[in-house]
Amino acid sequence: MADLAVAFLAAEEVDAIEIPFLLQILDGKRQRRDIPKVKAPFVKDVAFHYTPSVFRTHFRLSPGIVEELMMELQTHYSSQAGTWWPLQEALLACLWTLGNLEPYESVAERFSTSRSDLSSHIHAVCRVIASRCQQRITWPRQADAQRIERAFRRAGFPHTLAVVDACHVRIVKPQEEDCPEEYFNCKEFYSLNLTAFTDPGGSFLHINVDHPGSWPDARVFRQTDVARVLERTPQLLLPDGMHLIGDSAYPLSQHLMTPFGARSLTAPQKRYNRRLLAAAAAAGRAFGLLKSRFRRLNSLHMQPVRSSRAAVTACCVMHNMSLEAGEEPMEPGLQPLRDQIHQEAEENLPQTTPPCARDTPSATHSDCTLCIAANSQLCIKK
Repeated sequence: MADLAVAFLAAEEVDAIEIPFLLQILDGKRQRRDIPKVKAPFVKDVAFHYTPSVFRTHFRLSPGIVEELMMELQTHYSSQAGTWWPLQEALLACLWTLGNLEPYESVAERFSTSRSDLSSHIHAVCRVIASRCQQRITWPRQADAQRIERAFRRAGFPHTLAVVDACHVRIVKPQEEDCPEEYFNCKEFYSLNLTAFTDPGGSFLHINVDHPGSWPDARVFRQTDVARVLERTPQLLLPDGMHLIGDSAYPLSQHLMTPFGARSLTAPQKRYNRRLLAAAAAAGRAFGLLKSRFRRLNSLHMQPVRSSRAAVTACCVMHNMSLEAGEEPMEPGLQPLRDQIHQEAEENLPQTTPPCARDTPSATHSDCTLCIAANSQLCIKK
């Protein structure tokens, strides 16, 4: 009756012939309110009938890993109030959105929900994965450290435990930040700085996505937990004789090997640079694997910034889960370092091991004429 009254009150401004049409619209709205807001025919009738390979193409993870994720998340995930959306649908919608560039509106229609509800569920799932599954991103210990060192040794750079590198994750201009321009990087777009420590296979050992894109890589590195521990108690992270490697964006130190500068270099220095950069390329390949699997990371439209950080962290967690399960890269040509052994891996390293000038806090590459990375003490001083 209330709807009927509204229609007749509108008759002064609307022609009488339109009143039945208005009533039909109002009745349709009332019927839609009586239907549960979220249904998942796509999940029940389509997604679970995919072959494993087709499923992985769309959801970027195998059915087994999705099932494993659900087991880990089920006690921590709470459906958003009023939507009655179970974890299964929320997780699959999140994976579909992160792995594809389909517009949010199309994804929402595919999963029979609204754009706003889809966004809320994606944020919720990413938060839970980021907070509850970070044990999937762990620093190597003992046997794992030895396995990683052997892989780097085969790649021509022994005594290495991890590569540090950074990439930009494009985001929209932050709305709630006091200084949004801090996120505007030197490449002239808004981004988060994702700094990661990786192994030769492309797995993330530690990540930091807390800082804006305008920050230099070296500055972000100094803010990481790894750098702070290395300053105080490096033995907690690095077994005796081991070190990290990184490109020229990072400061040379006793625990971090970097390339010689682009000056006139000796043959051994050039060989050192080639080996270091070839081994350090593992981090770049890890970022390539990550962004090819979760293509939304090439342009992440999420607000506020903390939701973007949670999404990046969640993608890194799921990336590690996929590699741990031995899944192949999503795109051809992006193979882990273990499948691209450096061509100089079999060359013999010098046996002379005088003390290295870099054992002093102020040391730089200019203190050495030779620095071959068998370990942090392989240098011949001037």
